[in-house]
Amino acid sequence: FFLRIRRPPRSTQSRSSAASDVYKRQDEACSRLSDILSSLQYLSQFDLNLFGCQLVGNKTLRDIGNSLRSCTLITALHLNFSKTASTSEGVAALTDGLNGLVLLTEFGLYLSSTSVSDQGALQPIDALAYSQNLSSFFFALDQCNGVTDVSARKIANFIMQKTSLTRIKLSLLRTGVTQNGKQIMREVKQSRKFVSFD
Repeated sequence: FFLRIRRPPRSTQSRSSAASDVYKRQDEACSRLSDILSSLQYLSQFDLNLFGCQLVGNKTLRDIGNSLRSCTLITALHLNFSKTASTSEGVAALTDGLNGLVLLTEFGLYLSSTSVSDQGALQPIDALAYSQNLSSFFFALDQCNGVTDVSARKIANFIMQKTSLTRIKLSLLRTGVTQNGKQIMREVKQSRKFVSFD
């Protein structure tokens, strides 16, 4: 199952033109999202791309988290909340729904250009500790100033301990991670040479 909600155009001729129409569609789609998820008994893969949707915030993440609790058989999950109004509080609510996804083999969470901090970055990592079959891990936190070396160390430990991982895509550009944190990630990459790092 794949759902993508368009973001509005950057410039329009009037406030009530194309941008307004797209915002209305975003609002309708977000309000229906939890209903769509709740009505699905079995999902093998779910890709949700809400990139740039300004109406997407903590409530949307909470609704998605609640809906994912009934999708315990899902094996591949990709969630893109980059450039939305998502915060660490919303990620915490979303993470509650990840705890039961023990069959996950592929997981991607994209939170670039949001106000997520270490608190929000670390909670999905803790939830994925129970996914014994996780082989692919994608995590983007670009331009999240609240993400620091604390997150870098936790993510590094997670990667080292998750021996099932064979493919990793991690992006921490323009965050609060210092050279020390970047060095930690370089060392992890060196020590896990058999793993594909994108």
